[in-house]
Amino acid sequence: MRHPGPVQVFGTLMTDFPKHRITAVIFLGSLVFLFFLPVLLGLRTFPAGDFNTQFLPYNIFFRNELAALHLPVWNPYAYSGHPFLADPQAAVFYPPNDLFTLISLPWTTLAGRYYWLQLEAIAHFLLAGFFTYLFVHDLTKNRMAGVMAGTIFMFSGYLTGYPAQQLPILRTAVWLPLLLWLLLRAFRDVDSWRWWLFFALGYAVAYLGGHPQTFLYTSYVALLWGVFLAIASIRRSDARWAATGRIVLRGGAAMLIFLGLVAAQLLPGVEFTRMSVRASVDYHFLSSGASLTDFWQFLLPSMWTTFSPFYVGVIGVGLAGLAIFGALVTLFGMNDADESARFLTAVAIFFALIGLIALLVSLGRNGPLYPFFYHFAPGWQLFRNQERAAYVVAFSLSVLAGAGVAWLNALSARHRRRAGWLLAGILLAGVVAFFLFWHIPLRVAITEGRFIATVLLTLADIILLAWVVIGHPQRVWILLALSLITLFFINWDTLQVPVSLAEAATYPPAVVGMKAASEDCTIDDAPCAYAWQGVPGRIHNDSHVESGFGPAIALEDVWGVSPLLLQHYASLFQEFPMDRMWQLTGVEHVLTWRPELFEPAVLLASFDNGDETAFLYRLTDPNPRAWFASEIRIMQDKKAVWALATYQIDPASVAVIAPDEATKLSPTLSPAPSSREDIHIQRLASNRVQLLIPAGPGGLLILSENWMPGWEATLVQDAGGNARNDQLPVVRADITLLGIAMPEGGGLVEVSYQPASVRLGLAITLITLLILAIIAISLILKTYLSSEKRGNHDRTNLSLPGNP
Repeated sequence: MRHPGPVQVFGTLMTDFPKHRITAVIFLGSLVFLFFLPVLLGLRTFPAGDFNTQFLPYNIFFRNELAALHLPVWNPYAYSGHPFLADPQAAVFYPPNDLFTLISLPWTTLAGRYYWLQLEAIAHFLLAGFFTYLFVHDLTKNRMAGVMAGTIFMFSGYLTGYPAQQLPILRTAVWLPLLLWLLLRAFRDVDSWRWWLFFALGYAVAYLGGHPQTFLYTSYVALLWGVFLAIASIRRSDARWAATGRIVLRGGAAMLIFLGLVAAQLLPGVEFTRMSVRASVDYHFLSSGASLTDFWQFLLPSMWTTFSPFYVGVIGVGLAGLAIFGALVTLFGMNDADESARFLTAVAIFFALIGLIALLVSLGRNGPLYPFFYHFAPGWQLFRNQERAAYVVAFSLSVLAGAGVAWLNALSARHRRRAGWLLAGILLAGVVAFFLFWHIPLRVAITEGRFIATVLLTLADIILLAWVVIGHPQRVWILLALSLITLFFINWDTLQVPVSLAEAATYPPAVVGMKAASEDCTIDDAPCAYAWQGVPGRIHNDSHVESGFGPAIALEDVWGVSPLLLQHYASLFQEFPMDRMWQLTGVEHVLTWRPELFEPAVLLASFDNGDETAFLYRLTDPNPRAWFASEIRIMQDKKAVWALATYQIDPASVAVIAPDEATKLSPTLSPAPSSREDIHIQRLASNRVQLLIPAGPGGLLILSENWMPGWEATLVQDAGGNARNDQLPVVRADITLLGIAMPEGGGLVEVSYQPASVRLGLAITLITLLILAIIAISLILKTYLSSEKRGNHDRTNLSLPGNP
């Protein structure tokens, strides 16, 4: 007898993978391939926006850091320094991001990075469809129901809209159906821990996807689904207290594992968020949402904008309505329903309620429900743009559409006829009401021809939906085909534009000009920062080209594209005159729409951008990146901002320190007698800067780099060349910069960003992974040894031919 080895044993610990799942992956993958074929061929690209201005630069920086074997904790190319790893949208620990980045390491060109990032996004559409298929198929035991739900969610107006541009939304959103499926399995297999472990792993991956708001929605839906399943499980149990204790124990263990797995991202992220502009935002800023007119998108998409987050197709809406109709019929005749019909009824009611709540929340302050969530539900005080709750609406409708397919064969012919006519009447009435309400000519966001095609497709969908529901339920495949045609037609241009990869991956001339200017030291009228301080001065892109290009061309910008930036740093742009901000951040070049600059500067070039001209200047009065303060003043931040912004204090000679920061400095620290600008700077790595300081008196050295907890300074060599290892105090100076207490004598100083939050988080995550690996290996060995023992027993009792 042949016995299974460790690999085969490990397979037995995992769920089986039936053929229908392989078939579903192939089918859904083929649809994704067909939908994105122009992108895969390089003929089209994702629309310009956050995808190429934020997440493409993120990907370039991440790739470069991995290639250099560096943990990407600090991005020097944005916001005068930005805590990259702590920014959740960077998704440093997100497994698919890591996998695609590692695979694509050899591709260093802008086009190569662009293409691979699109591939990662496209792969997530397949994940969304397949995970939804898994969940709905398990709910309904109907393959067509799973395929219908998977395709609708995969190509819904929400997922094909800005989630693809704002990649972390897509990375996070696709894991919801998998989490719900894992919970379903966990409550069915009450004697096994493995599903709770898999849930913890999946929940951690969803968090690491990098969009906390979408993760908040995912968490609430998963929590409510878990409560729903727990109540059903406890009610079926004979020992209810024991069942409750088992659920609490396993759920609590799953949460502990989750926290351990995400600690490497969670701890730095919390530290950063508490210091960011999102730490103190008001209700008005957060409460924006959809309007009531957006509800027309359920029937007729792309009327007001090309993005229609509520759209799942008329067939999807109709099938969702059929699921609710079937649930109500069963509910009123519950005594005649079998167990599967009762469960499907409860599921339909659950997702109908979840979708309705999400729909009302998506209105923000335009609706009645968001204020309640804002005041009483944890987490809702942190995020804006409540229309993103359309994510839950689209998913709920997709699940209900799958349930509707299951009801086609479960309902009697009489009930199907009623449902078919009712649904057709409601949907047609909605289309008629649209024309009556908006009148003609219509003010829509699409061309007249496309609008007519959309209306005709909608009418065809309604007619065929009624035809199948009323008399031909076995031909549900027609609804699937028509739903795909409609969703492809409506959302095709939303997600991909007729711009080739070669065109999209081309730097604007202004960006090329800024890079060239930063390295050009031949201009006599203006000193070159690269020559006199060792690093190029920063640039200020005054709203001409999209920010985010820094990592691609290794040029440090004073602005960036992440919605999270440090509050202290943001005050430089909110409160300070531009020239004072330039002084503090070490700006050398300015790209602006201004034909004349209010500071002494040399015009280097101009760039035609169609509707405006951009002018590139080099400032003639150099702004150093490091200098000594000849005076130190201690004052609160609010007063310091006013004093610096109103020119009451000159930061070239006076350093402002907050009282709590001043306690970190030695009372004997003496200010330098004069400012010195002959400090040579070298960036050793993204998070390490080396300063060569000439011999002289000590004092407070100001380094124009954004301050965060975790910056450390070490005197590695004195001016005489003697090796040292002296730790120097680092404080927050001039609102948001680094102040380093430099001893007398000068020397070589190394400044590095090594936050304790990152070190502690990594330690917790690695320990958690080690414990899980030990548990997994022990289970594999236990299963393997038990199978060996059974095999030996079988051989002992084996009868040979001819023997009794």
